[in-house]
Amino acid sequence: MDIYFDTSVLVKFYVPESGSGRYFDFLDNFGRCIFINPLHELEFSNALSLKVFRKEITNLERNSLMERFESDGKSGLLVRKHTSWNDLFGISSRLSGEFASELGSRTLDVMHVAAALSWQFKRFMSNDSKQSLLANHAGLELVGL
Repeated sequence: MDIYFDTSVLVKFYVPESGSGRYFDFLDNFGRCIFINPLHELEFSNALSLKVFRKEITNLERNSLMERFESDGKSGLLVRKHTSWNDLFGISSRLSGEFASELGSRTLDVMHVAAALSWQFKRFMSNDSKQSLLANHAGLELVGL
């Protein structure tokens, strides 16, 4: 059964941070491809740029990590899965209406949960507690480390 990985998890796969070792071990044992969509790609690139801005990594490191991300796409570790934007926005609107005022869900968090549902995934992994709460309310099984 596939797992929807939020971008917060993908970043930990690429950037050594506190606790990243658990993610590296998980990925080594996962044995499957990781499906991504344009939201992942935009957020991943932006997250690395923010790390450069905060002086957590250099621009050279950012470029190297982006090359590795692209290489992982070519090797089949990362697979760009078709996303129906009509479905995504429809599910996002429904989730927002049902849960945003109760849980304080942010738009991109809602969209990632909606993407998991539109792909009919059952499991979801995120480092964001609010997003995880939304995923759980939406009926997804949370995978944690």
